[in-house]
Amino acid sequence: MKRYAILILPLMCIGCLLFGENSDVIPDANNVTDKESPTEVIILGALHSYHQNNPNYSLETVRDIILACKPQAILVELPPSFDGKPTVVNGRLTGDFGKSEERWASQQAAIKLDVPIYPFDMDRRREIRRETGYWGRLREVNKNYGAWVEAEKDQLPGLYAMELHSQHTLKCILCLAEKAGPEVVNSEVLDSIKRASDSLIPVFKKLMAEHPEKAHLAREFDFIRQHRQHRDECMVKKIKHYAQKHQGQRIIVVVGAEHRYRLRDLLKEDDAIYLKEYWECQSQ
Repeated sequence: MKRYAILILPLMCIGCLLFGENSDVIPDANNVTDKESPTEVIILGALHSYHQNNPNYSLETVRDIILACKPQAILVELPPSFDGKPTVVNGRLTGDFGKSEERWASQQAAIKLDVPIYPFDMDRRREIRRETGYWGRLREVNKNYGAWVEAEKDQLPGLYAMELHSQHTLKCILCLAEKAGPEVVNSEVLDSIKRASDSLIPVFKKLMAEHPEKAHLAREFDFIRQHRQHRDECMVKKIKHYAQKHQGQRIIVVVGAEHRYRLRDLLKEDDAIYLKEYWECQSQ
């Protein structure tokens, strides 16, 4: 499946493993909002399809973590609609959206806690990718990068070194996705792997710039990178919106783990938000 493919292109694409707003809410008259306090925001890294076979981080574990944190709202990695069909109505996931992966866990927890679910992904995500040919272009970038590495690995040791780094990163992420528990996935163990890979993006761009014949590859690489960056920025904007809506309360953001460190980095300077890890909230 496209969503879970691990791509050979280093740095940006390695994270594909893990890895209008909806105003319908379920009121809770028992909630007391402290207007003077920041909103507690938990970014819970999820593993998508890998939860199914990970004995240490199952979908039931995701559900139980959310329940233990007792949030006043749950944000899920979905846009408000797919091809015009709403993903959330009256604070609940619609149709099949609430029946698989961490969305199932979010739906079950929301029902039990009687709190709303909000979609917080980029608007028109599916439509934009279809209109821009995103998946086909990503495959082409991957293919062209792989051919470049194979042809020039002896002449360009820096390029080959990045490919080795990519392969090592892939093995690490796969190992974590298949075996790691939530305390590892939601820590610097995984975040640092992604951060180190992303820090090499400028090096890869410089290498492409030194080879004019790779101008098309460079442009397509930038298209993929900008799409990812824009998506993260859209997510952050919506997280801030719902944090303001639930000011002084606690919300939990359930998102593919590859987004985790970037979302936290983009939110950490906001005085209206207090970032917490799930394990800091479970006993409260």
